[in-house]
Amino acid sequence: MRSAARSISLAVAALVGLVLLWGFFSENGLAIPTHVRHLQIPLLHSSPKYNGDSSSSIGNGGSSSSSSSSSISTVSQDSKQELDDDDTAIPSSYSTVDTLWYQWSQIIYDNRPHLSKIELTSDAPNNGVHGADPNPRAPYHDLVKNPATDMAAMESAHTGLSEELNKLARTTSPYKGHGVVLVGGAEYYGPAITTISMLRKLGCELQVEVFVRNRSEYEPYVCEEFFPKIGAKCMVITDFLDRGAHVFEAGHYQLKVLALLFSSFRHVLFLDSDSMPLIDPYAKMMQVEPYKSTGMVVWPDFWAATESPVFYKIAGLEGFPAGLPKTSSESGQMLMDKGTHLQALLLATYYNIYGPDLYYRLLSQGAMGEGDKETFLAAAVVMNSTYYRVKHPVEAVMNDDGPKSKGRAMLQYHAGDEVSTSKAADKPVRPAFLHANLPKMNAGHLVDEGDLFSEVNTTQRWRLLGDKDKQIRMFGYDIEATIFEIMMKSGCDLADKIKDWQKREKLCQRITEHYEQLFAGHGEEKEVVGNNVAAALKGATDDGEDDDEDLLLGARARVMMI
Repeated sequence: MRSAARSISLAVAALVGLVLLWGFFSENGLAIPTHVRHLQIPLLHSSPKYNGDSSSSIGNGGSSSSSSSSSISTVSQDSKQELDDDDTAIPSSYSTVDTLWYQWSQIIYDNRPHLSKIELTSDAPNNGVHGADPNPRAPYHDLVKNPATDMAAMESAHTGLSEELNKLARTTSPYKGHGVVLVGGAEYYGPAITTISMLRKLGCELQVEVFVRNRSEYEPYVCEEFFPKIGAKCMVITDFLDRGAHVFEAGHYQLKVLALLFSSFRHVLFLDSDSMPLIDPYAKMMQVEPYKSTGMVVWPDFWAATESPVFYKIAGLEGFPAGLPKTSSESGQMLMDKGTHLQALLLATYYNIYGPDLYYRLLSQGAMGEGDKETFLAAAVVMNSTYYRVKHPVEAVMNDDGPKSKGRAMLQYHAGDEVSTSKAADKPVRPAFLHANLPKMNAGHLVDEGDLFSEVNTTQRWRLLGDKDKQIRMFGYDIEATIFEIMMKSGCDLADKIKDWQKREKLCQRITEHYEQLFAGHGEEKEVVGNNVAAALKGATDDGEDDDEDLLLGARARVMMI
């Protein structure tokens, strides 16, 4: 009996000793072997400093070895998944952005919807909204034909994610500074180069992060030699995905939200590779209202919104939200403060991870442009995050080709002018972005795909954005000539460097011929362009936040015009 009691006493003493030793290491910040170290980073949650308790910060503890019924492809990492319930063992070498994704990749997986696809009775029609319609959005018809049990399963999963999102501190994040983010790679290197070059012509010195899908799209010459010269660098999305506690495979529309999430900047202008700023985004967008007070600015599309009212029930809202704009959103450009809007960004990530067969279908119901574009505003509405939706309607830029004229680009307008108290009432709102999506400003593709010639007279070279006088009235200068000057220079310098261009015969010769025959004398107009740039920069202010990080790379590129 005494022997048994002594054994029990020794065991208890040993256990107490281990607990005290663990506490000593933890309190004094000393190294604990990584194979027994389970961390919870205070930066990511508003919970107290980790004290050895294994309370949950991860979903509902679902095992990652079970298969997801969603269409998204997933890859298990057994060595990372062998954890006690919902603890998370974070490799000590991870950055704070890696750490954020390590935790939230598991949360997003644990709260996955358990159904394969949203089925619709029919696709919603493409109803255009003409002009600025002040009337708020009304609920559209519910076209979902899945049974109520499917919607209940989605609601249950969404509730689990929302509970985790509500634990996040609203004003803390692992990001800093101001910057521009694009998705590039493969055929999108060309338009990305054009967009970055137009940004530099405005005098904008912000760093640019160009995200490519995977290592096969990472081109060493472009990423390591060319981009640094213009204040840009490549980031590889799968490098971040592979460091998640659960590994997702993503593509196409899903890449945009991941680029936003994985970028290092707190204050981000996201751009599609073919959406070119027309005014300096740092001085004239990030430093003024409405971005300064809302932390998020989104732009309209041509089409009426067609989301299923069921979406809001799934998201836990009571009824259809009031005050939403009548049109859907266009996500070719977006401003976001990821410090104040981290919850909304993570929720948008969830909507995109499970987007192609589920949330994209719910939010557009098959209408034009179904994809990521509705997920960002929807996430902000669900999380009750502040935002500003530009009121000036998007406009189509036509190519003036007689009976064959068609829209070649989208013109988006300046949010700052809409809310400015100093702007004269009769002064028009300025254009802010030229989203040249049909066709994209890709030198290699333009010379091969027939867009440089009139459809009425196929031997006649034709302007894509309308005649010179119209462009000067609209933009203040011949913007198409400037764009083609950039593409001529990049097409000649990089024809044998960018993989997508290497198969294009005589690229330099053909793009030069087009420029010289259509834009002769453009060089004489550069002084006017320079004056416009100077005017755009006038009045720029600095809020003093993250100064050292904002302009480091871009400063080297200010005078570099490709």
